[in-house]
Amino acid sequence: MSSISDDQRRSATDFRRVISDLGIEGNILRSSKERSGLILAMGDEAGLGNVMERVVVRDNTLIGNNHTGMVVGSHVRDVTMEGNTFQENGRQGLALADDSTIAGIDIRGNTFVQTDGNGVCASNCSSYEVTHISVGAGAHVSIAGNDTAHRPPESLVAKTRLRSREGSPTSGRGENSLFSRRLAGETGR
Repeated sequence: MSSISDDQRRSATDFRRVISDLGIEGNILRSSKERSGLILAMGDEAGLGNVMERVVVRDNTLIGNNHTGMVVGSHVRDVTMEGNTFQENGRQGLALADDSTIAGIDIRGNTFVQTDGNGVCASNCSSYEVTHISVGAGAHVSIAGNDTAHRPPESLVAKTRLRSREGSPTSGRGENSLFSRRLAGETGR
């Protein structure tokens, strides 16, 4: 008699999964030795329309995690991230995958402190470039009003590239020039 594990049951392709109206607030997510402090993602290998939607990530501290403070992966939409502190995670404060199913992500009023060579990343470090926010070309994201605690190396500014969506503060070239100026120490006002 074969036994089906809980993981196998959860990954079954027999019905659509929707996670919605989720609030992640007031947490300290720190010191993950394996990967990242928080991962928002929803697999949909069977193409059933699985989705994670209407998520608020507010007033959290993500600090000292191996690769990134937070990752947003596939099939995630309508997320507001505000008032969070991303501090000295291994390689990146926030990473959004290169996936067109990532949509309606609003990143505002967060603080990013990320330096190269902070010694936090312990494994697979070369897979991640050092930056405050990494945004895949397919993701639909709006970024405004975030601050950094210091002027980052020029490499952190140059790698911040976004894909524009209707109503976002990005320019038509896919670069968020206001955000890049703030990262470079300019006020943008």
